[in-house]
Amino acid sequence: HPTRLRQPAHGVSRDNTLRGLCDKKEMALSLAGAALFFVLNSLIGGTWQYLVNGYFTGKTLGPANMACNMIYLSGEEAAESIKDPGLKALFTRMRTLALEKQLHISLAPEGIIPGEAHYAACHDRINYEVFEPLTQEFLAENGTDISDYALYRIKADEVGAALFKSLLFSEFGTWFSLYLKICAVGFIRTVAVVHPVLNWYTVLVYGLSLLLTGRFLLKRIALREAGYMLMVLTSIIGTVCSTSLIIECWARYVFYNMPFFYYGLFLLLRRHFTIAADPQARQA
Repeated sequence: HPTRLRQPAHGVSRDNTLRGLCDKKEMALSLAGAALFFVLNSLIGGTWQYLVNGYFTGKTLGPANMACNMIYLSGEEAAESIKDPGLKALFTRMRTLALEKQLHISLAPEGIIPGEAHYAACHDRINYEVFEPLTQEFLAENGTDISDYALYRIKADEVGAALFKSLLFSEFGTWFSLYLKICAVGFIRTVAVVHPVLNWYTVLVYGLSLLLTGRFLLKRIALREAGYMLMVLTSIIGTVCSTSLIIECWARYVFYNMPFFYYGLFLLLRRHFTIAADPQARQA
């Protein structure tokens, strides 16, 4: 009977709709949970700093490290962008000292990987040998008690933030080019190690994960697997891009997403081959 033939199809369609709604709710709850985690992380970190040091602050020395990046890549006329005379003189001394120690982008080799490696070798030295000693001098001369280390870190961040904001516009092209190099290496170190062969392997596995995730989402199949990988990729992008703003992407900063990425890729491949063997499995 025609009515009887249509009933199973209607039941399957209804089940698929309900399953799709459940998958969307799960994805929304997962994203909300991730956002709540970051908010609570900042709140708990600030509260801990207040209880220990008496200052409600998050993680410090981020802006200071961003200023170190500007010292590394700044051009000869960079100081002209700084309006405050004291900060202008401070930055001029910093850049001069960095050049004397050969800690400058003008000495970096060509290429993404070699260029990033040169930056990584220079960054910490600029921080400890250039930025910190000169900033301590500057703050002490302006009445800051640098023996209070927590207070010093807050004030050093204020100096770093002021320098970074003043220099970013005039040095944006060089800064953005360096930023992309750091990000590229960060994406590699998230799933592998920097190596001529493994660099291309990284492109392959990222491309495969994006291809399968996009295919499943567009065809509205395997939404749980695709949603999981979408969350992992979002976490990888957020981790790498935020870390690259401040400092070099050493493996210890970005490798946390590695097991989740490969587990997600395994789920996508398993579902892909299951559907290829049995097209009816796309409804599961």
